[in-house]
Amino acid sequence: MLLLYELASPFNEKRHRRLLFLERYVHQRIDKRATALITAPDLQNLLWEAGIPEPGERTERRALERDLEGYAAYCDDFVPTRRLTGGRRPISGSSAGYALDVDANDDAVRFFLGEPWLRAAVKPKLSSAIARCFLLAMAEGREVEFEYRRVPKLGESWTPHRLRGVPLRTVPGLDSAYMQMLGEKGAFNINLARVATPVFWTERYAAELQNPDVQPPSPVRIAVHFQYSDDAQALMDTFSGLRREDSTTVSVIVPAALATMTGDQLAAYLYRTRDRPGEQESYPLAGKALLVRKPLADDSSSS
Repeated sequence: MLLLYELASPFNEKRHRRLLFLERYVHQRIDKRATALITAPDLQNLLWEAGIPEPGERTERRALERDLEGYAAYCDDFVPTRRLTGGRRPISGSSAGYALDVDANDDAVRFFLGEPWLRAAVKPKLSSAIARCFLLAMAEGREVEFEYRRVPKLGESWTPHRLRGVPLRTVPGLDSAYMQMLGEKGAFNINLARVATPVFWTERYAAELQNPDVQPPSPVRIAVHFQYSDDAQALMDTFSGLRREDSTTVSVIVPAALATMTGDQLAAYLYRTRDRPGEQESYPLAGKALLVRKPLADDSSSS
């Protein structure tokens, strides 16, 4: 997902160093509109300004073009600008060079949910570019400002919010990519599929947001009480990390940041394996919704 995390880089040492700079530079700000983001001459000037070439070292333009080609092959969101514009000149900039494809999502789905999710019929609308922006900010302890489309509570409107926070850690989720953020009022979780552009780093770091008067939240105990001991044992056999308190009770103690997702995970597993909503012709869901399953007639039977 990030060159920064690669234990064995696919590039030689000098190219790896230049591409680390490129990765950080292009993902500090994510905008929706496709424009010419960077060309080989741009990269050459930026590298010189950053002092990346060692004294006496000369990097040919063709080598920088191969850098851009190599990074485009490495990640799914860095693509030739002409691919986004259909070869036409965009509103601003030119069709030359490379730009970020904000809609590319395979790398993000693979990183947060795993390879099999790429073949799922329904996938979260993650953005690899936005995910890289947050992961790089997490590595540096940088604050990110972004638009967030929070699911409204009953009676609320779908109004987007502007939020700020420093990414602290990734949070396991069943259906999307989640991160814990540090804001001025403490920690909060976000779903990266609900983050919208523009997304950009601010000048603030995590140390500026930490409030010594705010106590960290206490760990949370999550327990599942069954009527029958066989059901408790079945859950123990399915998940690691659980503790058997007695014949019918299973529990786990988790950090506060993981409490909601852990509860969701256990509840969803029991809900799916007991009620089996996906196998029923119709099933009432939360929010006054109705899930309907209807096999489509094949062509031979309809003709």
